Amino acid sequence: MEELLGNEPRWIYNRLLDTTRTLRILSMGQPQKEEKIDRYNILRKGKVIFWNVTERELFDIMEDLAVETYYNKELTAKDITYEPARD
Repeated sequence: MEELLGNEPRWIYNRLLDTTRTLRILSMGQPQKEEKIDRYNILRKGKVIFWNVTERELFDIMEDLAVETYYNKELTAKDITYEPARD
């Protein structure tokens, strides 16, 4: 049996290990405000080839680039990266 209690910044995770023990993990410290990254730039060999794309577009483009990398032996997976788009 597993359950997640609480809201986003602070949470309690309970897991029933057996009939007598329960694992409980509590978050610690101050809740951190997370920045949501909405847009990305895609780079090939350090040069931006697509800019300001959504996460869904990022996945589609990266899938296409993975196929291209497979067939183009001069291009490696290390040549393709992405970064958060700066406004």
